[in-house]
Amino acid sequence: DAGARAAVRVLGLGETHDAAAAAEAEAVARAGGHVVVLGGSRRATALVADVCAASRPADATADCVAEEGPAATLIFPEATPLGARLPKALGRRLARRLEKRGASVLALNQVRHIGAAQGGGAWVYLGRSDDPMKTSRRRADLVVVAGGEHFAPQLPTMVRRDTA
Repeated sequence: DAGARAAVRVLGLGETHDAAAAAEAEAVARAGGHVVVLGGSRRATALVADVCAASRPADATADCVAEEGPAATLIFPEATPLGARLPKALGRRLARRLEKRGASVLALNQVRHIGAAQGGGAWVYLGRSDDPMKTSRRRADLVVVAGGEHFAPQLPTMVRRDTA
């Protein structure tokens, strides 16, 4: 619906658009709002770290957590952030580090629906990747879709010189 669409931004539409969406997410966090980032990609984890940093007072230590709750929530369907690119042990360390910086990390969750919240923002309705009957929801002032990074494999270019 239109109310939910107003609270959703999508990364990957160009550098200028991505920078504006990231700046908006940081501004929401500085104002005390909550940002939900969807995706377990490098871009998503970096955005969550930046949002948490923006929400902290300038004189705070790097590893503080806001008293009123997390400034950002990272939601992704894999067991760990960057699950397709990192070993699980390293992915778990990354998740703990994000939590220590003030983020809420929700692994093994998929978005089922995003609906408008009364008074602005959105509700993000989730289903577990490993058990779709287990559902939950999260309230967000801003939702940023920073999906996975799917690149075609880079094959080395072979140059062959025939001497015949």
